[in-house]
Amino acid sequence: MDKDRIAVILGGATGSELISTMSGSLQRPIIDKNLKAAAWTPDQIETIGDHISECYVPWTENTFPGLLGNVVAGRIANRFDWAA
Repeated sequence: MDKDRIAVILGGATGSELISTMSGSLQRPIIDKNLKAAAWTPDQIETIGDHISECYVPWTENTFPGLLGNVVAGRIANRFDWAA
């Protein structure tokens, strides 16, 4: 096969439910800052933050294919060694 003549084009929809969950997990610094401003102790802030964080799906290397179609296309191209 001529790799210069191969492309992977993928159409997909974003997982809006996943986006809100992943975005929520990024709010930990904001939560911590506001609890500190409200005079909570560091131990209280850590405990509350940990409980909130447990409600969210953790970020992993498999998070992005669910959010970005180009990541899936790139993984397909890589698997078949079609990357330039």
